[in-house]
Amino acid sequence: MIQRRNVGTGVVVEPLYAGESFESMMKRFRRKLKESQIFYDLRQREFYIKPSEKKRRVRWLAKMRMKRAMQVIEKEIEGDTNENYYTSTETDYR
Repeated sequence: MIQRRNVGTGVVVEPLYAGESFESMMKRFRRKLKESQIFYDLRQREFYIKPSEKKRRVRWLAKMRMKRAMQVIEKEIEGDTNENYYTSTETDYR
């Protein structure tokens, strides 16, 4: 019988199966770590970020998203879309 145990972080650690190589077991383990996003959480908590800095970052990201969206809209208004790129009379297709 194979015993599973919970490490406490949400990742289930499974022992080496009969006939399974160590590399394949490590591959399974790494995949589960990636799916659980433990490393992402560790990176986020590596340094303390003040609440005001978090709010500032959220506002900055929203501003950048809006800026990119406006650039896309402006390109569409100017007619600088991919459709016009291929239908142009120029022979130089970059």
